[in-house]
Amino acid sequence: MSACVDCRAAPVEFLQQYCGQCYAKRFPNSPIAAALTAPWDAAHDTNPTPAAALVVDVETIEAFAAVEEEGAEPLLGDAENVVIPEGGDVMVYGDGGAGKTTLANDLACHLGSGKAWLAIPATRPVRALIIETEGPRPLLRKKLARKLAGWDGPPIAGRVRILSSPWASFTFADEAWREAVATIIREQEIDLVIAGPLTRIGMDTAGTLQQVVAFMQLIGDVRARCARLLTVILIHHENKGGAVSGAWEGAGDTLLHVQAAGNGHTVVYVQKARWASAYHGKSLKLRWTAGEGFELEAEEERDLLAEISALLAVSPWRTIKEISAAEEKGGIGASEAMVRDLLGQHPDLFEMATGDAAKAIGRDSRAKAYKLRSAPSAVSADTSPQGSANAICATAPALKGSSSSSAEQTLPLGTALAPQSRSHLEADDLAWAEELEARHRGTK
Repeated sequence: MSACVDCRAAPVEFLQQYCGQCYAKRFPNSPIAAALTAPWDAAHDTNPTPAAALVVDVETIEAFAAVEEEGAEPLLGDAENVVIPEGGDVMVYGDGGAGKTTLANDLACHLGSGKAWLAIPATRPVRALIIETEGPRPLLRKKLARKLAGWDGPPIAGRVRILSSPWASFTFADEAWREAVATIIREQEIDLVIAGPLTRIGMDTAGTLQQVVAFMQLIGDVRARCARLLTVILIHHENKGGAVSGAWEGAGDTLLHVQAAGNGHTVVYVQKARWASAYHGKSLKLRWTAGEGFELEAEEERDLLAEISALLAVSPWRTIKEISAAEEKGGIGASEAMVRDLLGQHPDLFEMATGDAAKAIGRDSRAKAYKLRSAPSAVSADTSPQGSANAICATAPALKGSSSSSAEQTLPLGTALAPQSRSHLEADDLAWAEELEARHRGTK
């Protein structure tokens, strides 16, 4: 870690330049800096105020569970699977142009009218406030006009509102703005705020763990000021690796990854659903509809592990982005987050190259490229887990068109395969991958 450009001693924490204390000196009015440096200030206070006695309650688990406490109701979902909870925190993230804003506007209209969204029930109509801080206001007016013209659900009846002036100026980092928005939320009885993009509403960077905690404290301040069970949905972008940018995965209740899947299609991966196990890890493939809406595509259950194995069997050393790309671009048409999870869960099946190893195969040293683990020509007596994985690969049937001595057929990187759902892979190759996976499971 590099040193602070001011004091030259402490490690860098903010803006890739300053330590916490130097950041606070340069930006004394920043509430994020104040929140992050408060523990240091308290520790170095030469005349501290005595702390008030802390009152702590401890209950039996039976007594704790028996209390019906306000705030357990879903805005989206049901009593058993709360996808978006009252007073909860949700993040929608994705690459530029993936459709995050369009999806968020659609969600706001569904929740505002009480209509189910993507076959997930909405419990009641809610009042929503959209805070957009990017792009020209006239274009968003036209976009929302198209949305309303094509809306075929129950009446929204003024329950979805938008912060229209001053335009694109709101930030959680400004106390005056927090008070102004909290007043609107309290007086207009707003249940839901949808705000973004994140880097325009108070986060200077993607967010370290400490910065994320500090930012969530600013949202907590708005909740305290408005004195309501306020649900907040933040719109954010993904990093170059296709994951959420910054340390946000542990910050909220629900995390949705939005990914373009070719013209007219979008994939929403429910990367995290803390209170909705039926939806956690689920991938929703959507078709665009008239009026800037979405509907679920009828789709047979997919075996993504087999699809990834089959793709890498015929075209190895692909990145997560290349594997998950739309079918017409040679990928399998799946969420990057889901592909990343599967690759990480099966290191015995997939080999990763990065750094010097990536350079050796003609990729950038920062890339992370994957292939099926190759096997030696003969199975050794190695009984280690790695040896078992090699044995599985060594005994797998050869790919269609390959020699009997080789279990791997390669195509040039980026070769596009015929875009016919999963049939873009040769049927024999898919069967080979499924057999490989079955043998792997049989060893556990």
